[in-house]
Order: sequence, then structure tokens, then C-alpha cells
Amino acid sequence: LVIDVASDDGGAQRRLPTTPKRMATLLAACRFTNGADSAAVLALYEKTAKAVLGTVEKLYYIGLPLVRGDAWTSPALLAEALNYCESLRTLFLVGNRLDDEGVAELAAGLEDGALPALEVLALGHNRYGARGVEAVCGVFRRGVAPRLQNLSFAFMPIGDAGAAAVAA
Repeated sequence: LVIDVASDDGGAQRRLPTTPKRMATLLAACRFTNGADSAAVLALYEKTAKAVLGTVEKLYYIGLPLVRGDAWTSPALLAEALNYCESLRTLFLVGNRLDDEGVAELAAGLEDGALPALEVLALGHNRYGARGVEAVCGVFRRGVAPRLQNLSFAFMPIGDAGAAAVAA
């Protein structure tokens, strides 16, 4: 059980998973007594991160602000982590304050064929419209989430253009 405490602006304070790429960047700023220690730490972390992220089946990010350019909670960092989630079946990105540009950043960061087991994707209560929906739907043409069965844009102002993007 994880309970987030609200930040001053009402958002959750949890950070996204640190991927091996992000860990390499963080480790580069650290000093080790033996230069080889950095490589050993990174190799252990990569093995652990792949094991954990590769086996997670459900992720619920509800109320966690995903802010472009944020060092810990940007849509690009989320996409980087999602690329490791081979067993993920359910993903809720609800109330994350995502706008059109944030959704486009998230979509651009997903590798072709990512999320092979994803069945449920909930993206409601955010701030994007038709352009964001088009960015989301564009990833499906790249083989992302081939098993998707349920896609939700609940309480979103997607309009006719967004509905057309979903229908295509």
C-alpha cells in the first residue's frame, strides 16, 4: 500500500520509477572510492529495475502531476519507465494535469512495440483535448499496446476531432 501526501499545490509527491538510463545519469554525479564500483552498482540496478518493472501488472498514477521538464515526474521519464513494463496489463494516468504537449511527450517517448500486455488504459481527468487524443492514438499505429481492450478518456474535452481520432 502506498499513500501519497499532497504537495503544496495539491498533487501527489511520489516520484516515477528510476530507469537504468536515469540511474546512470544520477551515478555519474556520485564519487566512488573505486571507479569500477559505479559500473557494478549500475549493473545491479539495471538487473533489479528490469526485474521489477518487467513484472509489474498494474500501475495507478492518480493525481500525480506529470510536468514537462520536471526532473522526477515528466511525461518523458514515465515513457522511459513504461518501455520496461513488459507485463503491464492496467495503466491509470488519471488527474495528472497532462496537457496536449505533455501527452505528445509521453507518446513520443514510448518505443515501438512497448506495453505488449496492456489491456486497460485510463487517461481521464486531464487537461488535453483532441491533439492529445491524436498523440495517444498514434502510438497504437506503432505497435504500442497491441492487446488493448479498454481505452478511457473519461471527463475529457476531446470534442469531435478527438472522437474521430479514437475511431480511426
